[in-house]
Amino acid sequence: MTADALVARIDALLEYLPAFDDGTGHGFWHSVEREGGVNILPWHEKSETLDRFVTACRDGHWVLNGFNWGAWSSAQRDFDEPTFLRHADIATIEKVLTTVIRQDRFDEGTLARAAESGLLRNILDRLGMIRDSLVVQLPNIFRVMHSVSTRTEPYHSAFLGAMLRWSYQGDRRLFDVFWRLAAPAEWDTPTADVTVMAEDPITSGRVDLVIFDGPTRVLGVEVKTREESTMPGQLARYREGLAAKYPGRQLALVFLTPFDRVRAEDAADSLRSVREFDDFRATFPLVRHISWLDVAEIDCDGGDLWSQHRDYIRTVISSEHARLTWLPSGTSRGFTEFFGAEAAERFDQQLGATAGPVVDYMLDLSSVSDPDGLVASLRILIEASPPAGGGPRSDDFSETSRRPFLESTAGPLHRAIFALATEYSTVWIQGKVDYGLRVAHPRYPSGISLARSRGTKYLEIGRPR
Repeated sequence: MTADALVARIDALLEYLPAFDDGTGHGFWHSVEREGGVNILPWHEKSETLDRFVTACRDGHWVLNGFNWGAWSSAQRDFDEPTFLRHADIATIEKVLTTVIRQDRFDEGTLARAAESGLLRNILDRLGMIRDSLVVQLPNIFRVMHSVSTRTEPYHSAFLGAMLRWSYQGDRRLFDVFWRLAAPAEWDTPTADVTVMAEDPITSGRVDLVIFDGPTRVLGVEVKTREESTMPGQLARYREGLAAKYPGRQLALVFLTPFDRVRAEDAADSLRSVREFDDFRATFPLVRHISWLDVAEIDCDGGDLWSQHRDYIRTVISSEHARLTWLPSGTSRGFTEFFGAEAAERFDQQLGATAGPVVDYMLDLSSVSDPDGLVASLRILIEASPPAGGGPRSDDFSETSRRPFLESTAGPLHRAIFALATEYSTVWIQGKVDYGLRVAHPRYPSGISLARSRGTKYLEIGRPR
């Protein structure tokens, strides 16, 4: 079956997703009645929507013929659990739907209970994820840039500057909202004579963006896409440089980083950018701190590039996983504790730029657009691991056990991961059926797990112990 045909099959079911959102309204029970002196057992009448859903399943060949659903459901007792469906493939979903629909004929109300428990909604949610992986999308140019170089901050500041210039000259929404976020509250939004300059040189370096409001006001924008690039005293040096270069003008600064104090939530006190901003604001009140998430929420008609940049912000620069990376030590037994927040952040951004989202610590390998980039993200952690004694470890994952992985559709990626154990003496592959990639660490004799396979199609990454 072609991808287009499978998408069409899935779409025919996904239109029922809203009907299963709240788990109610899928039929009702008729109570015991006496009719002509004969007792009638309670019976369930399906709603019209549920009836149409069953018809759509049959028409779309989701109900299998010749499948022993009774034996399968007995062996798969947890098939109605969300964890079972989270990584289910099409064949498994067909079996689950067949089981529920066939069983309803022998146990009235099975389908209604499946709707009320959230099982049908979970099935459709998983089908939606599969559909997204099938639809061919244009490559995200910002992910492509990240795969070439991790020093991408100048590109993002230049892109933002170009978008602000475009917006000021046409669709004003982006420029006007950004100005209200970034400039002091008492500064009115400019209506004429605006210039946006990228990489403005001053005595102490370059300011990422400078917005000139006529000859009277200067707004400096310092851009960070990674926490680790924040340096103490940086804002003060930029203020001094801009004041010296543009004497007599009103000056304000805005610090644009992955997270501000509000967006960082409980990780705020661990962020360099928050500390730098707080220290600087104590000496210079005309400064604001905003998050890239604030920029991503600005509604403007910026076309595909703006949409791609918003996606990159939400999944890489300011992802939830990136925020969790900076939680105080001890909150999580994640990579931050073992390798430091800076390495964990670089790993997270590299991974986000080369693969789909990590959901509940699981990465679907079919979402990996750049296998070399995924391996490069693992190298970041390996090379950040503190020196450990005890000599090199040997692999205990046999060639026989490796064969299914090497022969799978993700074979080249598994092969590259196995090769890390040859490249680094501190890395080894461990396991019997599934494998784990481990790196030596001075505090943990058994090493740290970087990734663990879950079958040939998934990797478990970063699950706290």
